[in-house]
Amino acid sequence: MADPITAGIIAGLAAQKFAEGAAGKAAEKLVEKLWDSIVSRFAGRKKTEENLATIAGSKGQAPEALLKVATVLEGEFVEDEDWRSELEAIVREIQTVEPDRVMQVLVGIKTTKGIKAKDVIQESSAATEQRMLVDVEAESLEFENLTQKQG
Repeated sequence: MADPITAGIIAGLAAQKFAEGAAGKAAEKLVEKLWDSIVSRFAGRKKTEENLATIAGSKGQAPEALLKVATVLEGEFVEDEDWRSELEAIVREIQTVEPDRVMQVLVGIKTTKGIKAKDVIQESSAATEQRMLVDVEAESLEFENLTQKQG
């Protein structure tokens, strides 16, 4: 069974466009295609455009903006399942060209505010290196129910 592709995964992977070296050469164009599709979709929607600009300006390290974009993506997916399928296909293609990709959740975050997260699940059916909560700096951290699974 394939790993579920959530809006959070899609937003996080698209944001890797700005993290130097995050996407290998084979995946760079696919990551850019994913990002461009999201930016194009939300053109003219002021708050989402601002969050996307924040992500770009912070080299993909804007957890609050990423969460807001993921939330908007979820809403959009309810309205347009075909677009969700298109984005999922891009993610699967990235997974195909970079099967040894490191799965990262909540990594490299630096903020002067606090971070709260609940029910964060990182799950992979393949033998993939998983990283969660690495190099995180914040005024306060509050986490509840963090899970990593590998099948």
